[in-house]
Formats: sequence, C-alpha cells, structure tokens
Amino acid sequence: MEGWADGFPDSSVELRSLYTGNDVVVCEGVFRGTHTGPFVGPGGEIQPTGRSVDTPFWQVHKIGDAKFVSCRLYFDAVTTLMSQLGLMPTPEQA
Repeated sequence: MEGWADGFPDSSVELRSLYTGNDVVVCEGVFRGTHTGPFVGPGGEIQPTGRSVDTPFWQVHKIGDAKFVSCRLYFDAVTTLMSQLGLMPTPEQA
C-alpha cells in the first residue's frame, strides 16, 4: 500500500460493496488519485504523470482463526490504470 500512497498522495478509496462469508470478505471499490509521485509497477518505477485515475478494484480477503490470512487485489492495470496515466492506448485508440 505504501507504493500507492507514494505515487498518489491525494488518493482516496470509495467502498461500493462488501460481501462476507464464513472465511472470506470481498470488497468492491474505486481508487482515485493524482499521480504526483513515483509509482512502482511490475516493469519498474513510473515517474509522475500528473494525471488523475479512477480505477475500480476488488479485494478478496481470506480469514482463518479470526485473522486475515491473505489478501488478493484485482484491477485492470492495462485498460484502466495505465491508459488513464497516458502510458497505454485506450481500447478505442488501439
């Protein structure tokens, strides 16, 4: 999470839905922020673009013994995040 905070210091998260089960919690939300700091992606550090992003995401948390055991984050890195940063073409541009 520190990398997201460094890259998007004005970021916010809107929680849209929360689903719970015996051993799982699923969160649906939207991450928003302005890319004004260095952000480390899979290909290395991305220098600030000054662009704003509005990126839907889902997190799946596994629970065991009343503790979080694991967390998986899912979002569309290419057609949502990277295209909003101006680093990839949008599907319409491709």
